Amino acid sequence: MSTRNHFQMQHGSAEAPSSMGLTTRLLLAITVAACFTLTIAVCYIDRAMHLGLIHEHEEMLVDHLSAMRRAVEEDSITLHEAKEILHISIGGDKSEKSYGRLVTTDGTVVEETPGFASSSPPISAFPPPLELNIADVTIQTSTTAQGHPVFIAAARIARQEAGEPLIYYMTTDALPEQHFMRAFRWQLAGVVL
Repeated sequence: MSTRNHFQMQHGSAEAPSSMGLTTRLLLAITVAACFTLTIAVCYIDRAMHLGLIHEHEEMLVDHLSAMRRAVEEDSITLHEAKEILHISIGGDKSEKSYGRLVTTDGTVVEETPGFASSSPPISAFPPPLELNIADVTIQTSTTAQGHPVFIAAARIARQEAGEPLIYYMTTDALPEQHFMRAFRWQLAGVVL
């Protein structure tokens, strides 16, 4: 036996063996690709669900704003019907409390849902009111002074017989959506695992 062969037998081959076999590398590549694809899919589903909930609230507020505008148009002096609408929950689901405040352009409160002040952020946090000819409501997310999540929107309402328009501020409790999304994300994580 030559000295070189004797040395290789004692100290291993001169060439380092491949650290991973082809099968292992292939499985690792497939696993990484699958994890990446699953992550993208889960993020897409999560985002789509969240946007769907936001859109559902926007549609609800569009309907509510339309009803409020009709009520003010029919009786812009006493605002009797508009005041009644304010005291009825905006949404059909009583677990999602909704509040409204109707004010003049100088900020004088005409009518508001009981609990509006404590269940809404300051008026300065609301988005600029939608103009009179715009019907689509775009909601924003905010928090109350107590840190409670809410959806907020604002819109102008024409007051034909009484002159200047009114501004309507709307607040909807966002906590049920937050709880739903948290539970939904846990379920998604379970599916991925």
